[in-house]
Amino acid sequence: MKKNNKNGFTLIELVIVATIMVMIMGAILNWIRPMNRFYQRTQALSDSNDVGSLLMDSVDDELRYATNVVILQNYEGVPQLSGGFLVDSSGNSSYSAKFTDVIIIDNNAIRGSRFPDYDPNGTVAHRKGARGCIIKATARDIIDTDRMRCLGLGGEALYSDYGCHFDASLNTFENGASSVTIDMELTRPTRNGAVYVFDKFGYNQQRDFELVNVNLKKNTMKADFYTSTGNGKPIDYNKFARASFSGSNINAESMYSGGPDNTFTYILYTKDVPEEKQVTITLIDQKTGLKAANPEKITSGITIPENIYNNWKTIGEGKTTSFISSGNGKYVRTLFVKIVDGQDNPIENYLTTPILSDMEFFIVTTDQSRENPSKIVKFMDRFDGGGNDHSPEFVEKNSAPIWDDDDKHIIDNIPDSQGDKDHVYKFVGWHKDPTMTGAPSGDASNDLAAGWFVNGEEYFTDEPFYAIYEKKPSVTFQFEAADPSEVPSGFSVGETVVVIDNFDASGYQNDSEMTYRKQQFADAFANIDSGRTFSHWTFEGSDGSEKDISEINKDTDLTENGVYTIKAYSKDNSHPDAYEVTIVIDKIPEETWNRVISFSSNPEARWLITNEDGTETYSSNEPNEPVISSWCMPSNVTFTDGMVLKLYVFDDYNKNVDIQIGWYETPHKITVNNNCTLTYDGTNWSK
Repeated sequence: MKKNNKNGFTLIELVIVATIMVMIMGAILNWIRPMNRFYQRTQALSDSNDVGSLLMDSVDDELRYATNVVILQNYEGVPQLSGGFLVDSSGNSSYSAKFTDVIIIDNNAIRGSRFPDYDPNGTVAHRKGARGCIIKATARDIIDTDRMRCLGLGGEALYSDYGCHFDASLNTFENGASSVTIDMELTRPTRNGAVYVFDKFGYNQQRDFELVNVNLKKNTMKADFYTSTGNGKPIDYNKFARASFSGSNINAESMYSGGPDNTFTYILYTKDVPEEKQVTITLIDQKTGLKAANPEKITSGITIPENIYNNWKTIGEGKTTSFISSGNGKYVRTLFVKIVDGQDNPIENYLTTPILSDMEFFIVTTDQSRENPSKIVKFMDRFDGGGNDHSPEFVEKNSAPIWDDDDKHIIDNIPDSQGDKDHVYKFVGWHKDPTMTGAPSGDASNDLAAGWFVNGEEYFTDEPFYAIYEKKPSVTFQFEAADPSEVPSGFSVGETVVVIDNFDASGYQNDSEMTYRKQQFADAFANIDSGRTFSHWTFEGSDGSEKDISEINKDTDLTENGVYTIKAYSKDNSHPDAYEVTIVIDKIPEETWNRVISFSSNPEARWLITNEDGTETYSSNEPNEPVISSWCMPSNVTFTDGMVLKLYVFDDYNKNVDIQIGWYETPHKITVNNNCTLTYDGTNWSK
């Protein structure tokens, strides 16, 4: 029978097996531990990438479509704002853009310690002392440090317990486009005794944020970079004044004190297109108190436009007058000094300082007096102040003094000559040669070299200047009586020169000179026959035809240098207080029932209707008789071709009277209001 071994593992065997198992487990653990550390590092890197990306995306949301951006890098303290504008140490706006929001980069303080609800033990990051934050605040009247918060989704919690360091700058590319660049570094904490240090790499990224709206509208939207350390415009604390703490958040008070521990980078921006407010700027002459130019409306927050500044400067400089004699060898003038605002600040300040509200600017002038000029430049003219011609002599029209010790020998504000009283001659300019012909070119240098006088230029001699003229296109009117036997032998009223371009046919007969000639002819007619007086003028054209002078067409009837006759006609003077209308009926209407002539006036008038020689009266409503509004020729009057009637209208020399033949108004009706002759051809009236 077989014997069975019922003994177990010996102690030695057990020890050997246990040793082998320990060795195997150790090998496994040595393989797992690096893998675990790799996983932890990978997970931490992934977390920091997420934090960094979310932060950058939040900055992008704020800045990409901003309409104005200014970066103040490493600014000590908090910049002062007023109404959304950066201001200088005097309280005036110092940058021509209005802001609504601000990003504050704070790399110094423990994250969250600037906020009103900060608790040192409130979060792991607070307890570990994690620093660095991108802070978001509003920028309206002030930077609101009472309501700041950490930028990013979830606010401060997004930053976890990372240490953060940020920097911001502005890049301008060759094509003029701008972008904001943000540098970000995240570090992880490690324990070093009783404190944590942030020396482990977590995340590092640099990202550019394109300023879309600013790049699209460079003329109206701005982007600028100011710094106290790097490459950019230097920060000037007089230009960008520091604010004083005035809020309720005590934890933010230290931000206003400045110094190396309170240095921040501010990114001020306008998140939405700001509402445009219009303000009015006005230029006033300080001496008179009157407006010197039309008020201008501009958008609030912009600087004074250069074209307005240049125009106003020209207006101001135009207040300087030439020296004029004040007697006793003294000369005085008004001298332009400057243009200022109500606080005596020069207008030039507002080429860089925005205007936020309605403003008045003032032209400042002073009176300047001098004696004993070194030279006097005279301006000579053939026409005196009354337009009388002294040819071939010249009279002094103006003069201008020169002092040799002046820095400049400028003569200005010499007016153009007014020329002759008939306005036949056009003033061309002042020239050293009285026989000069032609005109200046308009180029100051060329005209000076050619001998012309140019206002505002320097002159060093007392050589006189002479008024140069060119004759305007004109004609000559000669006056005579239509019937020479009606005026005394040798009677003449002379002739006149008329400028074609200035001729107004409708008003010429009432010209003061023509009124005077009318009276001359009236007196001449009465001298021959006391029963006659002046009636009307006619114009005799080059073809011998005559027309009333009110019907002269200057474009077709008048030829330059032409000589034309104006004839004076007489009329019966038995009714001197009335105007006379001669009615010639060449052809009577064909229909017997239509052979009627009527008169009407509104308002009512007094009139007299007679036959041609006045021997028979058809209607009499002369002065002192009742007025009438209408009258119809009685049926017992026989109409014949060639019939001539006389109408005399009293009361008001220019009162309208309607004359109608037949029972139809147009074209059988005509209106008169002065001396004239009417002709009816059976169908139409002509005057």
